[in-house]
Amino acid sequence: MGIADEEKYIDSQVASLLNLINENNPYAKVADSITKLDNYLFKRFCLKKYLEECEPFYCSHRINDSCEYIHSLNYFKNEKNICFTAGK
Repeated sequence: MGIADEEKYIDSQVASLLNLINENNPYAKVADSITKLDNYLFKRFCLKKYLEECEPFYCSHRINDSCEYIHSLNYFKNEKNICFTAGK
């Protein structure tokens, strides 16, 4: 992962949420910001625009490792040390 991934995944909305997460905020505010970031990434990258949330057991994109939403979560986990909800 590198600069190309950062340019792909980080836009102004993501940058503002990252600032809230990385600042010295109370846990509840950070947890809320992580949830907002997760929702934003899902809406932005999930190829099934009709879904409200990820359905991993029924998703051919996830099974075939072509899900950009999951790739974005992995990017933030590996590069920004932000862990999202377990089980995704």
